[in-house]
Amino acid sequence: MSGAGHAVEHRVGLPEMDTNPNRSGCCNPVKKSGPISMDHVLLALRETKEERDVRLRSLFNFFDASNTGYLDYAQIEAGLSALQIPAEYKYAKDLLKVCDANRDGRVDYQEFRRYMDDKELELYRIFQAIDVEHNGCILPEELWDALVKAGIEIDDEELARFVEHVDKDNNGIITFEEWRDFLLLYPHEATIENIYHYWERVCLVDIGEQAVIPEGISEHVNRSKYFIAGGIAGAASRTATAPLDRLKVFLQVQTTHARFVSAVKKIWKQDGLLGFFRGGDKDVIGPAERLLAGGMAGAVAQTAIYPLDLVKTRLQVCEGEMLRSWEL
Repeated sequence: MSGAGHAVEHRVGLPEMDTNPNRSGCCNPVKKSGPISMDHVLLALRETKEERDVRLRSLFNFFDASNTGYLDYAQIEAGLSALQIPAEYKYAKDLLKVCDANRDGRVDYQEFRRYMDDKELELYRIFQAIDVEHNGCILPEELWDALVKAGIEIDDEELARFVEHVDKDNNGIITFEEWRDFLLLYPHEATIENIYHYWERVCLVDIGEQAVIPEGISEHVNRSKYFIAGGIAGAASRTATAPLDRLKVFLQVQTTHARFVSAVKKIWKQDGLLGFFRGGDKDVIGPAERLLAGGMAGAVAQTAIYPLDLVKTRLQVCEGEMLRSWEL
């Protein structure tokens, strides 16, 4: 693990407001047939409708600390901060947007309640999909199977860390109540991939200058996506800075005193707009080659890149007439 500070784990969940102190943390299989409804949710949580009403009202009041009767962005932001969700991974704007049905910038209790109804049903559906044994709890091996089916490779250490973070009573299994508490305020679609990335982001923060994710997390997740994204980002950044690089080289090779403005005018007069990007295509290719050669020895990587760098420099410093005489 690297970084300026030390990684500290934060358990993200809801404030303590349990209305049923006799509820145990063991598995609670729901034996009700038919399409999934709020009745299934109540049975899984061992709650009555009245107890659920009290719980949701208490949660709304937790966010509405100023007792205004509605929630705005500032109140949602403050509430998420109180729940120790790392600042860079709070979803206050998204949560406000998904709750605010009439788009007036405020969330009243009915809008809040509607979001909670929909979210708990959504979370119960994916909980049931992961709980293939239908015993009312998610076992570590069931969670591992669901992650693998979603294309996420996770080792035993990461799996244990995931379960430990969601499993509030530390009995090695995840009940629906624990699952709900972890994800109830996550405003995006609760797919297994989104849930994994959410856990990955909120479970560890760095108390130094930057967030640190422990070594191993995400190293197996969608490598091709990271490769493509890195290549596109590198190409875009090199293209954006190509004119400055061209001017830098142009000024460096002048034998007489040269000024920035006169250099710009000269390049424009000789080759027009494209003159500022001369050799830039070679510079874009460079990052991709560096990435491909990253696993090789430094000498081999440098040997592969050097000809392109040489061509780029020669293209940038040659005069317009000389350039047209070249046959590349």
